[in-house]
Amino acid sequence: MMNSKPEKLYNWVAVLIAGLIPMLSVIVQQGGAYLHGESAAFLFNYWRDRPLAAKIFDPVPNDWGLYQARELSYFIDYLDAGFIRWSIAHGVPHFYSFSTILVALLTVGIFQIAGTRLFKNIGTGSFLTVNCLLMTLPAIFWGNLFFRSSKPGCALMLVIIGFCLYDFFGKYQNKHCGNHLNRLIITIASAEMVMMLLDRQGMFWVATITVGLGLVSVGMVWMNTWRGAIPMKKLLIGSMLVLALGTIYNLYIAPYLIYCLNGYYPECNYQQVGIMGLLNFSGGLTFVLTNLGGMFGGLGIKTGVGVLVLIAAGLISPYLKRGENPVVKRWALWYICAYVFMMCAMIAAANLMTSQHPAMLYPDVIRGGYFMPNAMIVMFFFVIALNSFLGTWRFDRRVACAILWLMLVGNIFLLRQENPMEPSGHLAGAKIHVHYILYALRHHDFDYQEIPLSLREFNVIAISRGDKLVRHWD
Repeated sequence: MMNSKPEKLYNWVAVLIAGLIPMLSVIVQQGGAYLHGESAAFLFNYWRDRPLAAKIFDPVPNDWGLYQARELSYFIDYLDAGFIRWSIAHGVPHFYSFSTILVALLTVGIFQIAGTRLFKNIGTGSFLTVNCLLMTLPAIFWGNLFFRSSKPGCALMLVIIGFCLYDFFGKYQNKHCGNHLNRLIITIASAEMVMMLLDRQGMFWVATITVGLGLVSVGMVWMNTWRGAIPMKKLLIGSMLVLALGTIYNLYIAPYLIYCLNGYYPECNYQQVGIMGLLNFSGGLTFVLTNLGGMFGGLGIKTGVGVLVLIAAGLISPYLKRGENPVVKRWALWYICAYVFMMCAMIAAANLMTSQHPAMLYPDVIRGGYFMPNAMIVMFFFVIALNSFLGTWRFDRRVACAILWLMLVGNIFLLRQENPMEPSGHLAGAKIHVHYILYALRHHDFDYQEIPLSLREFNVIAISRGDKLVRHWD
């Protein structure tokens, strides 16, 4: 634990340095690399003169009728849209998502401050590099444009849950930590509930965590340690209750509110994923391994396989060392089991998502925001593996930090390749149009009527300038 003021100061300086990376992206993009066609439609909906509740509980304009019970994310999107409109009214037009930038900054703070307290073998400099690796992910560095807050929100909740679970299992047998454990249980349950309301991917991860806790409980029963494990029982029951409440909201409460506010019941077909999608390993593994390679060195699929093996080796390393403390060896087995379980769940989710939405595999989409929640899970296990390896083999921290910095250099080169400001890919038109849109929003005397914009882009300018909507929303 950090006791000295210099150590605390170093950590806050590290948070500031890593936190500047998302700010650098804002400067580079000069107001926004593009305005996605869907984002333009969302802005139009949130800016229209309708009651707030009716805007939020309306999956037709917010999700093209593909009901997913993620109204909390719509509310956050509404706040982002309000921030954009406020900025336009004050002469600083842009299309940045304030909530996504805030998620990035909070993630940096949690990894740096909580990480250095819980993982004693990793120094401040190494955690700074870990944060820089995270912030140079294309999904985060280039992903601060207004689109959806659902995936970034789930990513932040998974970070909170990960650190709380690590702290919980490190102290759950300590009789003097009862109040602290109760606070951790409440925090975990709250984060799970938020994640359930943000996205269907969030619901998947809550279900995965609940199943994982159930398997841990079975292991404790097998080892005859379940009877006195009251905190563990509370944690499992809390997670099960959250999953049940989220499911009730998804199937009954949200559809009824949609009907009361907008006069229709939503179709739930989009949530009915075919079980055969689990066998879509070609799409799922391509998605996962491409992003894993991009996280640690900016390389491709083969590097992604190496990352999976490297993390597993770090987690199991204490178990392989002769003469190691039996307690440490037992924890190593728990970690590797949890890692294998979560990676299998991640691949299963990727298989399902890519079978239902193949556009995720487009070259200019594959490293986008869909992977953000997964990235946080992988990075958390990477931190555990690094801490275990450094503590077991007394590896020089400076060498570890140097290796991490080499990976960071690779990530920076990847950012140049993934630059969304290059007019290419399926968003090439939007990347060109955004310059006209921003210019029209800065100069109210500019006649934008003859610019070849889409109907959605046209209406974003018209409604923000208070002009008549002479074209209909498409």
